[in-house]
Amino acid sequence: MLMRTLRDMNLSKFVAEDVPLFLSLIEDLFPGLRAAPMTHKAVQASLDKRIPELNLQPLPSWVLKVIQTYEMSLVRHSLMLVGPSGTGKSRIVEVLHKTLEGCTPSDMEPPMVGQSHKEMRMNPKAITAPQMFGFLDFVANEWTEGIFASIWRKANKDKKH
Repeated sequence: MLMRTLRDMNLSKFVAEDVPLFLSLIEDLFPGLRAAPMTHKAVQASLDKRIPELNLQPLPSWVLKVIQTYEMSLVRHSLMLVGPSGTGKSRIVEVLHKTLEGCTPSDMEPPMVGQSHKEMRMNPKAITAPQMFGFLDFVANEWTEGIFASIWRKANKDKKH
């Protein structure tokens, strides 16, 4: 379990050239141990339908990034897709949303499968930190909510716990 966690939590962070080195290190740390990759049958089936619907080519490396993004969303509170423009980051998010919405919910998949998804974006470089998170006016002793806090509250307003 530890080996799988180390592998799955870090593999998506590496550039292609570093993956063999990382896997070699994992092999050295856990000799003879092989963990099968996790499978997400409902998600994979929905993804296989969405790719042609959106006129995309199912390049294995790109499909893997969609699955890795999904897996990261299962264990992280938030994530960032970084890289040069035109490399498919926005498309990964779009396809993942459509994939999850198109899934048939099952007991084997997390609750987000089969649910509608809404994306809320903000550009942190276009605003200051106080504008993003909020600030306290010390004279009036009044808190002014930032854009992020406002978006977060709206996103969770109707969420059932």
